Amino acid sequence: MTDEHSAGKQILAVRSDLQRLRPWVDSGDRERIRTLQLELDAKAGHGPSFGFRLDEIKREIAWRASEIDGCQRALQLVPDAGGGTLVRDSSPHRLVARMERRGAEIAAFESDVRRIEETHRQRDFDSEVAEQRLLAALQEIRASAQVAKQMELAATHARRQDRTRKELASDEMWSPVPVLGYRIWAIDRGALHGAWRPWQSHHLVAECEQPGAIPHTDGRCASIAFGCGIYAAKSVVDLLGTHAVTVDMTFVVGLVGLEGRVVEHERGYRAEEVTVQAAAVGSGRTLGHPEVRYYPTEHAVSGLFVDFEGTLRDEEADVILPVSTKEMFAEIKHFMDIQTRRQSEWT
Repeated sequence: MTDEHSAGKQILAVRSDLQRLRPWVDSGDRERIRTLQLELDAKAGHGPSFGFRLDEIKREIAWRASEIDGCQRALQLVPDAGGGTLVRDSSPHRLVARMERRGAEIAAFESDVRRIEETHRQRDFDSEVAEQRLLAALQEIRASAQVAKQMELAATHARRQDRTRKELASDEMWSPVPVLGYRIWAIDRGALHGAWRPWQSHHLVAECEQPGAIPHTDGRCASIAFGCGIYAAKSVVDLLGTHAVTVDMTFVVGLVGLEGRVVEHERGYRAEEVTVQAAAVGSGRTLGHPEVRYYPTEHAVSGLFVDFEGTLRDEEADVILPVSTKEMFAEIKHFMDIQTRRQSEWT
């Protein structure tokens, strides 16, 4: 494999793709990537220390070899006072003894070099295996995320086609493309509550005791507000301000798609059917400190309505830590603007 197509470069490329697909990567897959990355880091993290230690040992060997060479030259200059037999404590004897000590030290250092090089080769092999495992997992997760994205787009498209068919078959005014608006929910005993009742799903269909197409426009059920239908605001900032939300509260703000029969008012809408497409969760009271978590897909949002506290605890999400209510408003508006543009591009 050439450097141009190395596993490391492929990993960087797949990670770049996964950044764009992040909303469709679930928490289990993100944990899997983290585990494999930690494994790779553990295998590959000691490369520089190996090289430093080898250089240090080779310098020690070179120093001792130089000393042996010096002793050999000194022996040639020392007269043989013992008729070929070295006398203990004589200069020649001390030189030979030093050479033997240095030779033994060099042998020990060379053994260390072989051991370190073998360990380094094994670590290189283990690192390559870990790198290939990470690459394979990233490619598999990328493929799954791409499928999840396509399924979400296909489901959205199918709903819109169904609405188009209803529009063609009826004299009523239908919206084949979702009208985007914003809603807010309070948290009561672990469940998300709208103005009148808890929501058990991120998808809701309006009901009314009066006959006729929902939402009604003739005032027959308008004893409160404008009448039946699921309400949504046009402005997320107005929504937050109207509900007097602060940085210390726990709440959920959602971008919703209004479908079916949709009635427009000055500051909002009433719709027959609503699907929550993205959400921002302020969890000041739940977690004990100001925090806003972002859930940018229907898949991620749906868990909030089924098990709010469990999803908040287990589902990984992008997090900000606002220091003021004003900053929180600005961050939530920025997130909702991004999600609104994304949903508009899909339509």
